[in-house]
Amino acid sequence: MKKRIIAIVCLLALVTQLLVGCDFLNSFLDGLDGLGDGGNENPTVISLDDIPAFDGTTQSVIINGNIPFFEEEKTDSSYEIYSELDHLGRCGAAIACIGIDIMPTEDREEIGHVKPSGWHSVQYDIVPGKNLYNRCHLIGFQLAGENDNEKNLITGTRDLNNEGMLPIENRIAEYVKTTKNHVLYRVTPIYDGNNLVANGVLMEARSVEDNGDGIELCVYIYNAQYGVEIDYKTGESRLADDPLTDIVNSNHDDAEIIPARVPESVDAIYEETVDGEFSGCIVIVIVKGYAANIILAVDIDEAGRVVELYTVSESETHEKGNLDTFCESFTGVSSDEVGGVELVSGATVTAEAVRDGVKDALEAFKCYTDAMENGEVFIVNTSSEKFHKESCSGAQSMSESNKLVYIGFAEDLVEAGYVPCGTCKPAN
Repeated sequence: MKKRIIAIVCLLALVTQLLVGCDFLNSFLDGLDGLGDGGNENPTVISLDDIPAFDGTTQSVIINGNIPFFEEEKTDSSYEIYSELDHLGRCGAAIACIGIDIMPTEDREEIGHVKPSGWHSVQYDIVPGKNLYNRCHLIGFQLAGENDNEKNLITGTRDLNNEGMLPIENRIAEYVKTTKNHVLYRVTPIYDGNNLVANGVLMEARSVEDNGDGIELCVYIYNAQYGVEIDYKTGESRLADDPLTDIVNSNHDDAEIIPARVPESVDAIYEETVDGEFSGCIVIVIVKGYAANIILAVDIDEAGRVVELYTVSESETHEKGNLDTFCESFTGVSSDEVGGVELVSGATVTAEAVRDGVKDALEAFKCYTDAMENGEVFIVNTSSEKFHKESCSGAQSMSESNKLVYIGFAEDLVEAGYVPCGTCKPAN
């Protein structure tokens, strides 16, 4: 306890020197209230119990209605404050008032010598670029020019860094460069107990001079990676048992198909029929935004042409028209309605994100129709991870709770780590 008091007193002395006469001082001190060693826990602000479990597709979730936990205070002076590392070597909260004067004027230097808590150098083919972990800046380099500050670097997944934090950092940097205004910005790693790796980070931001009209957000970013299981206590990891995307086929005896080639952004495929004949699919795609995601439904006819796009949340269809024209109407600026598609509250998406979502839907449609036309039906035991032909005695005696009907190709199952039955030899 004595060490904790000394650490906090030293930090408060530093803050006082930096912020004397600044209205924000009280707000920052309030933010420290209840923090543990190194400033790693703040149960009065956010608890992991309040965060939905990572679903494998959504990298972020809006917190507190997208309103940061700052008080309405202002300062037009740029600054940075970083918590001391705790007794486990973990980073705590980092806070800054981002201004054009503290942004870097030189390129970032090498940071490979810094080993944040829980760091492991590990690669997986399923991860874009293969490296699971990045040395993630809490306050991004482009915002404050901090290069190898160990108090500002945590062990974070590729998707935490590139898909979660970077778009927000880019948005803040663009705003500051364009307006020359300031943005109050805090990033807090959230740990579970004494785990060395954070489960995620809470990112809060509010533009100062315009009282949040330009930038205002409060978002939790998952420190997770699709297809990889992470031991947050140590930072060790392994491939998930089933890295495939589950695709629901609603009109084929409620079977689930899991073709390995379906893009991971695709959440579900629903087959459409007219008078019992196949007429196309509705593909559900998760389109990532800056602060939230939109759930986009892409209606594709039997010839593989996009008929219309709409959001699942409102179930309100919108005429597609020309795809390029549709996508160009997405400006990337937050709005309740952008380009005729109702967005999830707080979501900001770009034309490119929507266009990529449609491409993924078309790719999923091809995988689906290929599997239905040319694939076979296999019965997968999700417990033993073996798969069988439908006629196999092992399939017929399988517990229903472990049974998964797979329509596709044996090689995809083998590639995903499933083992063919030695009796019926489904892979031959």
